[in-house]
Amino acid sequence: MSLRDTILSIQNDTPTEVVEVSEWGGIKVLVKGFTLGAKDDFLASILDKKTNEPNLKAFNVGILIGTAHDPETGEKLFTEEDVPVLKQKSAAAIDRLIQVGQRLSGLTEEAVDIAAKKSSSTTKDERNS
Repeated sequence: MSLRDTILSIQNDTPTEVVEVSEWGGIKVLVKGFTLGAKDDFLASILDKKTNEPNLKAFNVGILIGTAHDPETGEKLFTEEDVPVLKQKSAAAIDRLIQVGQRLSGLTEEAVDIAAKKSSSTTKDERNS
């Protein structure tokens, strides 16, 4: 089997980490990194259409919704409908989950800035066509 075939045949290669949330009574949350496709979709979704700048509110919520899972079932824990209630939760608890989700997904501030710049140049190129 070629190296390419070996790599393409690997399944479930996204990193995971169980995070204990002491603020929530020690509940454990499974944080899964984004796949490449999910990361691309996420980065596209957080860019403000008018300014092409990342929307920090969408960034934090998007990472939390996209990466926080039930460790027993593997199902996502939260949806967009949960956002109003999540905004009332401990920032320290939520930030810990977001930071792990960012790290596991390779989402650094620099990566978000690069995505915004690429999207901006794509938008300009599309307008000039």
